[in-house]
Amino acid sequence: MNSTSLSNLDSPKMKIDYDINIEFPIKIRCYEHAEPGPIVESHFHDHFMLCYIANGECIVHCNSKHIAAKKDDLIVINNNDAHYIECLCTNLIYYIIKIDFAFLLGNQKDLDKTDYIKALIKNNVRFSNEIPKHKELLEEIQTLIIESQNKNLGYELIVKSSIFRIIVILLRNNLESISISKNNRKSLYSMNNLKEVLEYIDSHYSEKITLSELASMSNLSKHHFCRLFKRFTGKTFTDYINLLRINKAISLLKDKDLNINEVALCVGFNDSNYFSRIFKRYKNISPNKIRDLK
Repeated sequence: MNSTSLSNLDSPKMKIDYDINIEFPIKIRCYEHAEPGPIVESHFHDHFMLCYIANGECIVHCNSKHIAAKKDDLIVINNNDAHYIECLCTNLIYYIIKIDFAFLLGNQKDLDKTDYIKALIKNNVRFSNEIPKHKELLEEIQTLIIESQNKNLGYELIVKSSIFRIIVILLRNNLESISISKNNRKSLYSMNNLKEVLEYIDSHYSEKITLSELASMSNLSKHHFCRLFKRFTGKTFTDYINLLRINKAISLLKDKDLNINEVALCVGFNDSNYFSRIFKRYKNISPNKIRDLK
């Protein structure tokens, strides 16, 4: 691949949206962010993803890890990893590459009896989240993106070839585990429970949410729920909900028709003074000043 093609990867004009479907096992999307701060709240996916940073700097929060990433860095997000991205600059551009292992490998009759292929198909393989610099891997990622964008004759063959090469490089250099032990099954069960909790919080953040309520939803004691929550989100229950509400409030503060008290009520705070104190504690700036900046 020539350098002219690669230079397009950090151009905000470049857009890719290629869905996984019955004909192709990959989905690539380009995202751009111009404001520092969390992009989305912590969430899960039931598929394998790669995050390629094309420009700028960010922190990828993955389970309890906080990975600083910059241009040309690559992060692995395994099946059911709790994750979110925090932008640290005004020109962040990154690509999310989703790979459907079951479709990609499921029809390979010459391979499907191999243990690691079976494990990949069942999402039972875990890779290290933080990937050290690897020249060949970076070249394959860039080839994958450019070929998917240009769609020249035969690009499907190159894309699939790149995916296979990427899998091999990760298996040889960044493999964490390839089987599910009793403890891993228990961990997976816990993550699935927590996934439901996070979805509930995201849908009901404007309402009163108690620790007892969420622990009961997870079939855990409050003590064990708090440990699990902190382990997979990197935050306490209180910090997570406060940050979610504050980040939702930042969007609402752009609406000049809503006063501070109305914004507070919309995101789950019944007292505007308390809302302002919490806002300043987490953002080091008052909601009024944020509104002035907007």
